[in-house]
Amino acid sequence: MSIGPVNCEQCSQRNRCSDRREGELFGCFDYCVGSCNKTTCNLTCPFNEPEYSRRMMEVNWYEPLRGVVPDFEAGVVPPLHLPLVFGRTDRDIPLTASWVAVPYHRLFREVRRHHLEPVATSPSELRSKFMLSPETRIAAISSAYDVHLERMWEYFRVTDMAAALKTMGISFATAPNFSFWTIAPRSHNKWNFRRTALFTLRLWEGGFRAVPHVYAERDADWLDCAAFFVDHPRLDTFAFELQTSDAAPRHVSRLRRQMALFLDKVGRPLRMVVSGGMGAAIWLPQVFPDLSVVEGDSYMKAMKRRHLVLLQDGKIRAHPLRTSGSLSDLLASNIRTTGGALEIRHARALGQTEKTGRAAA
Repeated sequence: MSIGPVNCEQCSQRNRCSDRREGELFGCFDYCVGSCNKTTCNLTCPFNEPEYSRRMMEVNWYEPLRGVVPDFEAGVVPPLHLPLVFGRTDRDIPLTASWVAVPYHRLFREVRRHHLEPVATSPSELRSKFMLSPETRIAAISSAYDVHLERMWEYFRVTDMAAALKTMGISFATAPNFSFWTIAPRSHNKWNFRRTALFTLRLWEGGFRAVPHVYAERDADWLDCAAFFVDHPRLDTFAFELQTSDAAPRHVSRLRRQMALFLDKVGRPLRMVVSGGMGAAIWLPQVFPDLSVVEGDSYMKAMKRRHLVLLQDGKIRAHPLRTSGSLSDLLASNIRTTGGALEIRHARALGQTEKTGRAAA
């Protein structure tokens, strides 16, 4: 199926979109024109019927995204450093940390293609499963491969995830980061953001204060995301995944400008919980001083028996170890090192002379 001429001025979605794409003759459909194949297309596109209509109904396309934001438990604010923990492999001593992050797909398992169930039935069981101290707070982080995210969407209406998160003693959670594609029509990215928002609202209905995931390629997408925060003035935190390509220096100025645009539209300070933001910690605090960085390098390096060493400039060097046995002490050391590096980078980004911030361990 080929697409007829479409441009920003003629688009039926023009009144919902403020984005004119320079150098793209057909606007956000530029990639599709001449190469659209309805039998293989997986985009949310008006030319991809009947899938387009099904997806519009799936996310109640024209209905407002409104909900009641539950209260946070007093003092439950993730720290600057949120180390990811994927399991208890080769550890025999509980990790003593104030906070850790655990991916959703490690907290839930699929049951006979019917629903998801939590991997633990109590806070103590979950902490034992991941070899964590009883006092450790856990943040559920949804950044994952698409197959895990789509499974969460498939079951989120039939699984009471809010109750499950409470049962496991989860203190904080982010909603899924359904993919935003640079080559897709804006309707596709809008569909994915609405899925993220509906997932968030579902957890709010269950009394669990999750935060939505925000990602956008174009100014108009950032403004669409900002509208959700304008409609929910008690919402003060969002999740963000810094893509690999975003870390390139050539993209930093664009991201900073778009984040400033986003904040200006929201009209109040926001806290960012960013995955993949270790490198960007040298500039992100200038836009979002209140920041939490989710990182899995401390854990993965420990599993590969690499010892992380903090250098004076806030950089980290990994040294291989010729050891066997428990990795408990190595993981704790790597987390302390990474937390120290984040404190240095955060302080320098804010132009301070002393280290500030909150380390997880």
